[in-house]
Amino acid sequence: MARAMLPDHPFRAVITRLLPLALACALAAGASAHASEPIAATAIPLDARDPERTRFGSLELLAAYVLTSADKRFGGLSGLTVGADGARITLLSDRAWSVGVDLVHNADGRLTGFGATEAAVLRDSAGAPLVGFGSDAEALTTLPDGRFAISFEGVPRIDVYPDGLAGLARPRVGRRVFGPLSNNGSLEAMTAWNGGFLALVEDPGPDGMHAGFLIDEDGEAARLTYQGPAAFKPTDIAVLPDGNLLVLERKFSVLEGAHGRLACVDGAAIKAGANLVGDELAVLSPPLATDNFEGVVARPAPGGGVLVYMVSDDNFNPLQRTLLLQFRLSD
Repeated sequence: MARAMLPDHPFRAVITRLLPLALACALAAGASAHASEPIAATAIPLDARDPERTRFGSLELLAAYVLTSADKRFGGLSGLTVGADGARITLLSDRAWSVGVDLVHNADGRLTGFGATEAAVLRDSAGAPLVGFGSDAEALTTLPDGRFAISFEGVPRIDVYPDGLAGLARPRVGRRVFGPLSNNGSLEAMTAWNGGFLALVEDPGPDGMHAGFLIDEDGEAARLTYQGPAAFKPTDIAVLPDGNLLVLERKFSVLEGAHGRLACVDGAAIKAGANLVGDELAVLSPPLATDNFEGVVARPAPGGGVLVYMVSDDNFNPLQRTLLLQFRLSD
């Protein structure tokens, strides 16, 4: 969730409003996976001044869509994962629900269409829908065996969903591992890593570094740090096919709007005690079509290179949009 925006955002009351009681009841009633309202995707240019432009730093733009849905739950997308074959995308809302969507790509891997959708409400290990302080789902990753894992703010933790996101949560890494973290700027970025997880904290410490946790298969954590440009905060991470790390960052101010940045971290540098610094791949800034980018995932592209997908969290704010961008990162 884009809580970094809240202190100076003029629409704070809109962003932070609670769901109506009727919607909360609907979520509790719909705890299992079910067909959902279709997602409408409107293609847009990333650069309205030059609609034919496709090069942005080291990235080649393949597709840019604004996503909408008649389903009132749709929005707040903070994480995503895409199958290795690109047939399906799973989108995670920070209001503790998910939606899976069939994707259509052409032979070159370009995203060209969307199909059937299926929504699910996240539940705890006892089967109750997640609500309240512990329901702020932020990052989604797929484990090597196909299970999903989600990191949470509010109550910092990582839960695994062995039976899909409509199934029951299995606590994997508890808050004791992370120690005291701020409520609104804790576990924002997470991915599977070497049998465990790598997680980064959104808010920097006094030294400007972002705390990180290298969690092994036994659930024990070693500390490291991440350093990006001033005012940029990590919101998601993904493992590239070559073993390096892709880090998504965002920056926001009322005067300058929303900015997104992608950086690549050398996988060999990821170890206990390290200070990770990424090589910049691209920065997306206004007047480009930008928003509060919170989710990133990568998969191999047909014919070589890597396909990168980014999604934005609209904070359920009518002045923001849910953007889904697809790029090709060349070798």
